[in-house]
Amino acid sequence: MFGQNEDVIIPTGSYEFDNLESVIQKNMPEYVDWFELKANNSTLKCTLSCSHDVNLGVKNSIAKLLGFRNVLYTAGINHESESTVKIIKINSIKVECNLITGSFCDGAPSQIIHELYPTVPAGYKIVEVPRHPVYYGLNTTSISRVNIVLKDQNDCPINLRGEPITIRLQIKRGYGAQI
Repeated sequence: MFGQNEDVIIPTGSYEFDNLESVIQKNMPEYVDWFELKANNSTLKCTLSCSHDVNLGVKNSIAKLLGFRNVLYTAGINHESESTVKIIKINSIKVECNLITGSFCDGAPSQIIHELYPTVPAGYKIVEVPRHPVYYGLNTTSISRVNIVLKDQNDCPINLRGEPITIRLQIKRGYGAQI
């Protein structure tokens, strides 16, 4: 990221915007005198400045995440991102289950049994209890396997990176298929 020869590797994880600057500073080469990454809460953009050139054109760059283009940014200048910061990639979490029928999303049949909106910062435990449980019909008469999939608002699978998850399913007789 800095100059032609040095890359700054940001460890895989869940970061708030405020944490990114310190993580980058911690991992940058010693010869870099200063580096700043600041949020502009009014425009939802950010500014970047550094004592050395910053090349965001490298493979796996955080440019898009921070709203920048994949180009070289000159040293000693305050650069404002061209787009808004997209650090909060997950706005909502859809819980899908292969056993149900009768659920719809945007008018189309789906297997979504619950949707939630995280209220805690990235990296913190989410505890969610549905206030008004909805019971769906079963699409089978016997259960041999249950698939639970978590997807974001764009229907992309969510990678929990090995974190444990607990989901409790409540199955009742009398609605939909009988077990």
